Order: sequence, then structure tokens, then C-alpha cells
Amino acid sequence: MLGTCPDIAFAIIKMSQFMANPTEEHLQKALHIVKYLGSTPNLALHFSGGASSLDCYSDSDWAGDSETQCSTSGYAIFLGNDLVSW
Repeated sequence: MLGTCPDIAFAIIKMSQFMANPTEEHLQKALHIVKYLGSTPNLALHFSGGASSLDCYSDSDWAGDSETQCSTSGYAIFLGNDLVSW
């Protein structure tokens, strides 16, 4: 899912933190994600040809998660106008 559905990547990663001991709330949120996927079957990634630049961005948040006090970091790599890695 993370490679083919960037629109839900954060939600899937966040939900995976609770896999060992899910509550009813977590199960409801997982069902919401599944319903979203069912309602958007035609969304797809499209890449344009002729890219002329490679742009990379990164960011981090030290101990920003209020539940776990864990740090979060991320990056995005664009080939031309197309996001190719995150």
C-alpha cells in the first residue's frame, strides 16, 4: 500500500503502531481506511516524461508524537514534477 497509495501512507504507518494491541477505535479507523480505498478505485500515480531535474526535500520533528514522544522524519524525492520516493 505504501508504494502504490501515497494518499494513505501516513494513516497506514500510524495504524501499524497499534497492531500488537488494537482497541475498538483502532479497528474502526482501519475500517475507515478500507472504505476509503473501496471508494477511490480509479486513483492512480501518473508520471510525465522528459524530467530534467532531481529535487530532494527532508524534514524532521524531534519527539513530536504526543503519545509516544517519538521523533518523526520524512523525505520526498521528485524527478521533474513527479514524486518518485517518500
